[in-house]
Amino acid sequence: METDSITPLQIGDTIPEALWHLPLQVVNHPEGRDTITLRDYKGKLIILDFWHTGCGACISNFPRLDSLSQLFDDSLLVLPVTFQGRQRVNSFLKKNPLVLNSSLVYAVEDSVLHKAFPHQLLPHYVWIGPHGNVNSYTPSEYVTAINIEKSLHKPSVTLFRKEDKLNHDYNMPIFNVTENAGTLRPVYYTAWGKHIKGLAAKSGIVNDSLNAQTRYYCINHSLLHLYAIALNSGLPLQPKRRVLEVNEPGRLIHDQAAGYLSKWQQEYTYTFETVVVHGTSKPELNHTLHHELNRFFNLEGRIEERNIPSVVLTTDQKPNGNLFTRGNQMQIFRDPSDKHSYIKNITIADLAHMLERAEGIKYPVVDKTGMTQAFDIKLDKWPTSQQEWFKILRDIGVEARIEPALLYVFVISDQH
Repeated sequence: METDSITPLQIGDTIPEALWHLPLQVVNHPEGRDTITLRDYKGKLIILDFWHTGCGACISNFPRLDSLSQLFDDSLLVLPVTFQGRQRVNSFLKKNPLVLNSSLVYAVEDSVLHKAFPHQLLPHYVWIGPHGNVNSYTPSEYVTAINIEKSLHKPSVTLFRKEDKLNHDYNMPIFNVTENAGTLRPVYYTAWGKHIKGLAAKSGIVNDSLNAQTRYYCINHSLLHLYAIALNSGLPLQPKRRVLEVNEPGRLIHDQAAGYLSKWQQEYTYTFETVVVHGTSKPELNHTLHHELNRFFNLEGRIEERNIPSVVLTTDQKPNGNLFTRGNQMQIFRDPSDKHSYIKNITIADLAHMLERAEGIKYPVVDKTGMTQAFDIKLDKWPTSQQEWFKILRDIGVEARIEPALLYVFVISDQH
């Protein structure tokens, strides 16, 4: 199949014949096939989902995409596409709890589709209408039942134009502060800007020994993410360990009811750049960022101890020795032979960490058991509620109670 002539496709372009007939390597096909072609699904709405196993945001969308694929089974193909190999993806599908029962077919070892649909930011979704035209490039939030219905009934509709900057040089300054400066050439400066379209959220340090400068930049970050960087702490990004005491929480956290996240990001993510004396340390740079955040946005963000409702784990009984691990590496996987899921070699501390991020758990989780043993846990199904998680804990001799606990939390308030 001749694919050398395939060039990047734009919205409105017709899919070339070479792409329709291109053999795609796949895994998890219901009929056990190793290859498919897009032509097998011509006439359907096709959504290509570009991802890889290191993209958490990509993976978190798979259960929803799987449900949509089954809902629109006769008229829709959702095809996750990765450059990664067959063995790597098969291993991922067996171990990650979000895809243990996935019915999606996954394209692997791809290079041609990446060439036809170049991108920088993941996940990246390409919508190919039933008539064979490229209709939209979107982020994940646009992949909804409503938008699928709209695309099926209006095959030429464009939902969104996601435009990535493919060759941005992060070593170059973001702001041209010397333009039209006349004889005044600033050596050091601090600048704020709005969201830069087409770039990923990214931060970094560039040392310029020739000009005796150090440049520190943060591109397209939310205020909470910027505070996390400035304070060198993950607390601002943990919903259960932060306290918002502000009049406008909408500029800190996206509310799904208020619209698409991508539009919120264009309004409420920011770009920061400071150029300082060469050799300035990372803690000093973070201190500058923290000071500028508070000053420029009229906020006060800090970490402090507070008594807050928590899920406290305790034990007053001997652990269930039958569940002690027989392995030496933590694993989460599904056994196809008995259709059960397993959590192998997990400590209570690791389980508490998993529990705090689990669906259905409202409060932060505090481990006061003092238990260091690791356990093997067998699950009939992956737990989705607080009650189901608490039962798992009781089975290994741990009691979970909701009560106040003194914890470090991130607090943000308006300056007065």
